[in-house]
Amino acid sequence: MLLSFLIMSLLGKELSDIRRRLHDRKMSVGSVLKIGIQSTTAIHDLHKVGFVHRDIKPSNFAMGRDEKANIVFMFDFGLARQIMFPDKDGKLKLREARKKVAFRGTVRYCSLNVHLYREQGRHDDLWSMFYMLIELLSSTLPWKGMARKDSAHVKQTVSDRVLLAGCPDCFADINNHLKSLTYIDTPNYAMFQSKFTKELNKLKIKPTDPFEWNEKGFLKQEASVAHENEKDVKVEIDKTGDTNTGRFVDESVESEESIGGSETTGLAGENTLEVLDPDKK
Repeated sequence: MLLSFLIMSLLGKELSDIRRRLHDRKMSVGSVLKIGIQSTTAIHDLHKVGFVHRDIKPSNFAMGRDEKANIVFMFDFGLARQIMFPDKDGKLKLREARKKVAFRGTVRYCSLNVHLYREQGRHDDLWSMFYMLIELLSSTLPWKGMARKDSAHVKQTVSDRVLLAGCPDCFADINNHLKSLTYIDTPNYAMFQSKFTKELNKLKIKPTDPFEWNEKGFLKQEASVAHENEKDVKVEIDKTGDTNTGRFVDESVESEESIGGSETTGLAGENTLEVLDPDKK
């Protein structure tokens, strides 16, 4: 029997955990911009080999250890899907989008397309990253803690002014670019990198500067945080919202959410990390 496996290096703390340990549970603008640069690179690298992640969120990014403590790593590819295959000339060709697909991702960070049961493309990973960066900076999102349907409604109706309150100016440009993209479009990754870097330059911060939490004593002591968390119901809600993926949904059968309704009928089959014949879409 042939087995495939992946060996991962030991990583440091997840971004979600780091944020909760910071004072006010917020990261500085500089740290968020540096994370934006590195996470865009990681997502682009995944897209270049034909895959989309489909579950971008703070708990799926972690800092490195020791000499790699300033590097952000992306992990957990359990919901990834191959959307591009090499043609006869070896050039990657975009797979045709399925008409209707099951929910895959995490409610808090997924794009509106996921709520609408649309095929996820490269832009959807970047939408999730965008929401992740906003939360890391402000500690919240307008739909945080809401049920799936309510979350979808807010994502569809929230104003840019509310969504981007307190964010760097470049976030408005990134937001507009994401709104212009569809499944077939190639995102302008270089624009993301350029915008983040220019904002860092304004702050006189280098992308290679240490993150604030790497400074001794900056993070709250773990014992103190643990004591606070015991009496903080919001933290438990926060953690739950960061991990409620659609990973274990079997769309070949009706779920509790689909029984009695028509929203999830006629869903296409799922095949996350399977390598398929490109002609069998």
